[in-house]
Amino acid sequence: MAQPCRCCKMRCWYDVAQAAKMELGHVPGEAGEQEVLATLKVIRACMISECTYVCSVSAMVSNILKNRTSRFDLLWKQKAGDVLLNVPYPVLFSFTCFPPLIALFVCVGIGLTVDVPAIVNYNWKCGRVFLPAVSRIINLPKERPIWQLLIWFHAPFRIMVVWSNYILNTKPSRSQYPRIRKFFCVSLFLAGSLEVIFLVTLSVIGERENGPLHAILFYAFATVAWYYFVLNTTLFRQSEAYRLQTNGKQSYLHKLLFLIFYSVALPFTLLFFILYWQACITWAYTAFALLEYVGVAANCGFHCSTYLDYSRRYVTTVQ
Repeated sequence: MAQPCRCCKMRCWYDVAQAAKMELGHVPGEAGEQEVLATLKVIRACMISECTYVCSVSAMVSNILKNRTSRFDLLWKQKAGDVLLNVPYPVLFSFTCFPPLIALFVCVGIGLTVDVPAIVNYNWKCGRVFLPAVSRIINLPKERPIWQLLIWFHAPFRIMVVWSNYILNTKPSRSQYPRIRKFFCVSLFLAGSLEVIFLVTLSVIGERENGPLHAILFYAFATVAWYYFVLNTTLFRQSEAYRLQTNGKQSYLHKLLFLIFYSVALPFTLLFFILYWQACITWAYTAFALLEYVGVAANCGFHCSTYLDYSRRYVTTVQ
């Protein structure tokens, strides 16, 4: 049987590399896509075959990649192979991150234009307060319906993103300690879900309805969010996505940066919150409000960094 010429071998590999790089944004060795890897195995096996057959593999790779699903799609499939749901990730990201940001900016805008006496230099439990907390602004009568509507709207999409992050992080770059990694991935999903639940609950129970319960929910939300950030950052660094994704390193650095800001602001936010409500130190509320701004910005930034996690297709298989 005729051996393929050296030129033809190189041309075949070049075509495969160009097709994969064009469609995936990676070279074949980095892409990690099942169809590309399977095709490369075929090429290795075909090197003893006819030259024309080896070259035809390049065309096959190009056709596979051109007909594949969008690299940003998230697929929910049954084990039988039927697609239950196909969501382009930019759409899911928009429904997840934009509603809270829009609600926050609209509420702050209304507060600074219509409800200034209620949020600036007002009398509160332990004297006059000069800066409003975010939790106070979003619980004012005009602002509260807007906040609740958009937060409740985005909640189910947030759960979908948390589940997608769980799937993403269950694929390690090295298969060391699989049971421990599985435990932390499950903890990641539970922490992310609890963060959403506490956020929705905080939008219902404000300082006016039940101050002590609102404080407990605030502590729980802040702590669970921090735990979720730590797990997400650590697991993503050890995942296959960090190594294979186009923006893997950039996503990790963004997560780490926002985690540091949140970790620094969180304990002092809780401290000044306690000093105001328990020790009745007036200036502590202003410090609490400033640190809460940092915490909210870090929280939003961390969740927005998930957009960089998905530069190719991910498939979630369900029963």
